[in-house]
Amino acid sequence: MVELERRKEHFLAYISDAMDMLDRNFKKGQYLIKDNTPTYTPVKVRELVESRGYKCLYLPQYSSFLNRSEES
Repeated sequence: MVELERRKEHFLAYISDAMDMLDRNFKKGQYLIKDNTPTYTPVKVRELVESRGYKCLYLPQYSSFLNRSEES
């Protein structure tokens, strides 16, 4: 559990740095697309992203049924 919390804090710092770069390049209001990894989905992440003027968009869960390269 401690490891997951540490990863969440690292991700918050990473996403904040990424949004700083987007701000410098006039990209305010863009969508940040993420998968559904537990590290990326806490309320804190959404609050941080939306408070900075961006929007979260989560990819659907992976399904091998939808991946034609995995058909037998």
